[in-house]
This record gives sequence, C-alpha cells and structure tokens, in this order.
Amino acid sequence: MATTASAWAVDVPVVGLDLTVSSVLWGAAVALATTLVARYAARATLHLGHRVQGVADDLALQASRVVRYFVILVGAGVVLAILGAPVQPLLAAMLLVLGAAFLMLRGIADNFGAALVIQTRHPVRLGDLVESGGHQGHVADLNSRSVVLAALDGRTVHIPNRRFMDEPLVNHSTRGAVRSEIQVRVAHPEPGPATGPATGEALVATAAGVHGVLPSPAPHVLLVAVDAGRVTYALRFWHHPDAGPQVASHVTAALHEDLVAAGRPAALAWPPPDAPLTAPGDL
Repeated sequence: MATTASAWAVDVPVVGLDLTVSSVLWGAAVALATTLVARYAARATLHLGHRVQGVADDLALQASRVVRYFVILVGAGVVLAILGAPVQPLLAAMLLVLGAAFLMLRGIADNFGAALVIQTRHPVRLGDLVESGGHQGHVADLNSRSVVLAALDGRTVHIPNRRFMDEPLVNHSTRGAVRSEIQVRVAHPEPGPATGPATGEALVATAAGVHGVLPSPAPHVLLVAVDAGRVTYALRFWHHPDAGPQVASHVTAALHEDLVAAGRPAALAWPPPDAPLTAPGDL
C-alpha cells in the first residue's frame, strides 16, 4: 500500500506548479464535469426561456450563453485550485476583468434588463399602436436590444429598450378605442339658450352617423365658449386606434356639409388648436 501511495504522489513540476498524478486526474475529471454541466445548464436555461411566455428567442439564447460561461468560469477556478495554483491572484484578476467588462457592457446590460421587464410585464405587445420618444407606430418586434416600431409614415424605428422604458409610453391599443376631438366654431349673432343646445345635438347626430365612429362610448359635445359673434363647441367621439385621422377627417367633412346646408357659417379644426385661431367675433 505504501508503494502504491508513493506512486500517486510523484511530483511532476510543470510551469511552476507542483503537480501530482492525482491532482491532474482530479483536475481532468472536474474539467470534464464542468463541460457537461455547462452544456446541460445552457440547454435547460434555453428550454426554460422557450417555455416562459413572452420571452423572445434571442433573449433566451443570450441567457443560456451567460449561464454556460458562468459555469465554465467557476469550473476553471476549481481546476486551477486543484492543480495548486494560487487562487488569490486569480480571484483579483477575475474581479478586475469582471469590473472592466461591467463598465464596458453596462449599456448592453441595461438594455437586457429592460428587455426582461418588457417581455415579462407586457406594457406593449406585437401590433400595438404606441408612442414613445417622439415616435409613433405599431410594434413590429421585441428583442433583447430594442423595440422595433413600424411608423405610420412607412419608416422603421428602433428604440433601445432602456430608452423605451425611461421615456413616457403611450399605448393607444390598450382599451381598443381612443377618443378624438374636433373644435367647431359656429356663427351665432344672437346667442340664446334655445339655439345653442339644438346646434350641439345636431353635431352629435352628424358624428354618430359617420362610419368608424363607435356607438359606445357615444359621441358627446361640450359648449366651451360663447361670445357675441360665435359659439364654440368641443365634439368628442371614439374610434379604433388605427383609424383616428381617417375617422376625424370624415367627421369634419360631414359636419361642414351639414352646417353649410343649414346656412350656418362655421370653422372646424382637428386636432383642436391650443389657442383660438380668430379673434372674438370672427370665425
């Protein structure tokens, strides 16, 4: 037994390390185990990512790579410790490398984290009409780097995930309907309580008959200003998120046609201006 034990303890100096046959065998065994564990851990992570609803394929693939490299890094440290390498300098160098990598990849990590939030909390979904960072369009793709919008003017906009989460986000598709408003200024030389409401009811009836205006919530009108020469209404109606400009244009045309037929000079604006376009007494 003593002869056998001494045979396993033969010193084999290699590159400054005091290696033994047993340490080399243990190191090889750990290296092999690390390779197998890294491979199966990466596969399990990828499989789990595919099963979690809302996680994109490239996001699951990157997560599996991170897990694989982490297992390989830990296994390499264990192998070096078995072979007798000083661990403290190795740990210090590893920390420096990780710190430098963190600083260099901070933006990528932020995008990656924002992608996880977007794809797990679902503030937007594919096909939604959204507005963020001054851009408006339909969500065409969600990946680990950016949110891809198909803008209404035909352009494709890539918004980094971090910026998409930091900027105010407007999702027009959440409720399935959005509201538009048209400002109507009708000449009214002799304002009176009998003619004002009647004009408002006529505006609501006209809007309700336009194709694309939703019956619920029903259109309604607000009397927002009255002076000696005109009455100003705010006509509000609901429509599908994708049909806002078309429906508003059709409502404006229908209102203009009915007011002209009734002999009522009027001015219409969509969207409503921030300030009156004309002085009091003028349309």
